[in-house]
Amino acid sequence: MKHATMGEAPAVGFENEAFAEKSFRGKLAVSKALAKNWRACYFSFKADLKARHEIHGFKNWYQCAQICESCMARKDVRSPPGLNFRNFDPNSAAWMETMIDHPTFIAMGGSSPWQCMEGWTLATTTWDWMHNVYLGVGRDLLGSGLRLLIERGVFGPNPRLNEVLSEVQAQMVRDCRQRGLPLPKKPALAWTSIGGDDDYCEMSSKFKAVHIKRMVWWLAFKSQEAADSNMDDRVLQTFATCAYALQRCIEIQDGGGLVLSLEEAEECYSSLILHLRTYSWLASFHWEERRLLFRMRPKHHILYHQALQLKEWRINQSVFHCFDQESFLGKIKNICQKCHGRSATRQIYNRYLLCVAMMLEQHRRIVS
Repeated sequence: MKHATMGEAPAVGFENEAFAEKSFRGKLAVSKALAKNWRACYFSFKADLKARHEIHGFKNWYQCAQICESCMARKDVRSPPGLNFRNFDPNSAAWMETMIDHPTFIAMGGSSPWQCMEGWTLATTTWDWMHNVYLGVGRDLLGSGLRLLIERGVFGPNPRLNEVLSEVQAQMVRDCRQRGLPLPKKPALAWTSIGGDDDYCEMSSKFKAVHIKRMVWWLAFKSQEAADSNMDDRVLQTFATCAYALQRCIEIQDGGGLVLSLEEAEECYSSLILHLRTYSWLASFHWEERRLLFRMRPKHHILYHQALQLKEWRINQSVFHCFDQESFLGKIKNICQKCHGRSATRQIYNRYLLCVAMMLEQHRRIVS
């Protein structure tokens, strides 16, 4: 990376070994130029929360009492209420006033192996929108939201819960397909994850990120219909606002460019903050009712930081999602599953290169 930023080829190898004179790297060492006048630069580091901790070695992450390296928010019950990450009230959430920038992070003893990378800062270690929303808070919103709508009788008074879920999923698939959003009929909605009383409601991990994204749109659409016909239901009105705010933020970024306009960035920020505050209210309300709905996760706290980045940077957060990386890992997994355990580490590369060769050959035949 050092030589890529300089635009010059290295004269020796990583361990100061000389290159063969007629080799490709040896010829590059003589000519020096890598890509004419082009040079690489560091833009950002993107990964999910677990990879951020494992690669950078951050001391504060979601499994610690202090869950964030960018502020002083905490999750333990013994912490002051103002530092509790579940608190999004601007009048009492003291952690909002404890933001940590890169110089402060370094001064407090923070470090990362990526410090030697020119341009790396704490802020450019970005958060993955896909894992935080579609594979994180979106699953909780869908699970608890469906439970709430079913209990409010939005889908009819059917006492058989499994039949209700079948009808809900059929309606969801039909509505999405009518608007050009294909949604598979499987995996089926299970009452064990949505209707259980011994754990929080959330969608099954069998649903992919793209499924959750389309379901969030449908949930916002359906909750608006339910709220319009139940104007006196405070909980349903709040939930409809919560679902719409998240969907509106997603919608703006899907239709926006790499850099959002001032109006788009401000609306994204406002929508995401509104979603977090209404979701926090729903979680608090049902907790007081001793009901396990609308679970608060550290990913909700991370969304607050992403909202601040949307407002300050105006960079579309979809730039930092890991859809392509997760898709590539899925392809490698499919290849590995067909290899023997003893030879998997060797055969997986051979089979991957074979797949690439077949793809290139098919492309060559089409072009010719």
